[in-house]
Amino acid sequence: MGKQNIVLDFLRQSRVLFLTCTLVPVSFGGALAYYETGRFDWLSFALCLLGVSAAHLGVNLSNDYFDFRSGADRPETGDRPYSGGGDALTRDRVDPHQVRRWFWSCFLVAAAIGLVLFLRMDRGRPLMLAIAVLGFIGGYFYTAPPLRLAYRGLGELDIFLFLGPAPALGTFVVLTGEITWRAFWLSLPIAGLITLLLWINQYTDFETDRAAGKKNLVVRLGKRRARWGYAMLNLFVFGWSLWMIQRGWAPLSFVVVLLALPLSIGSVALAIRHYDDEEKIRAAQADALMMHLSAGLLCSLGLLMGCAR
Repeated sequence: MGKQNIVLDFLRQSRVLFLTCTLVPVSFGGALAYYETGRFDWLSFALCLLGVSAAHLGVNLSNDYFDFRSGADRPETGDRPYSGGGDALTRDRVDPHQVRRWFWSCFLVAAAIGLVLFLRMDRGRPLMLAIAVLGFIGGYFYTAPPLRLAYRGLGELDIFLFLGPAPALGTFVVLTGEITWRAFWLSLPIAGLITLLLWINQYTDFETDRAAGKKNLVVRLGKRRARWGYAMLNLFVFGWSLWMIQRGWAPLSFVVVLLALPLSIGSVALAIRHYDDEEKIRAAQADALMMHLSAGLLCSLGLLMGCAR
């Protein structure tokens, strides 16, 4: 029973259900590689998915560890399904040192898988290594000292770059051995999707983040003004997607991303009208999570449909 509890606490603390945030960019990188080359290496793609997933779990655990130590995560934050970290740590079911062992173990697994991928690659190794190292720095130092990027007002930019383009382009490099500016521009809607998820989740953590000195944009702007930033970020995701189609960077089939627009409209409407109502904001967070998954996978689908051109 004790071992079962440890496994359950690990799964809850690492927020394994949020691995959709890994599935989306890695799948997009794979779809983009196939769209550009017409070739696909299933084994390398599977290893990318496993490696980035292990790194993501490590980042979740390390961020919870350092937020707990700073006071940003408290027992009451464990009642929030979309934010506030896992509750195994804040409810004293696991020791902080155990969480630290967990996140370093996850990082080691990710590094081992990365080494296998590195050795399998014929070209593009320096690019893959650079993306992996930068991704680790961006993920770990999101809350870890001395950088503590989320506490310095750089958290949104960090997430925009390192949970959007980084895993997508990393997968693209592993599968193609190169990187292009078009691949970067195409990955920006994925970056916007994960950032808007972070943005709306910061609403329910507003008080604890402010008390802990976590100067994210919602804390800096205040809930009332920050809602317009959330609306503009949603507009960016769909507007940029349409602009890329118009420029010829994405196939016409990329327009399928608009199927996720109702979720965006619903989430923005809740945020604008009920920005100070935690129950309503939770509904907006649920919409944002579903939009990240659906819109992200629709972006991949749009590229794959374009392969039939």
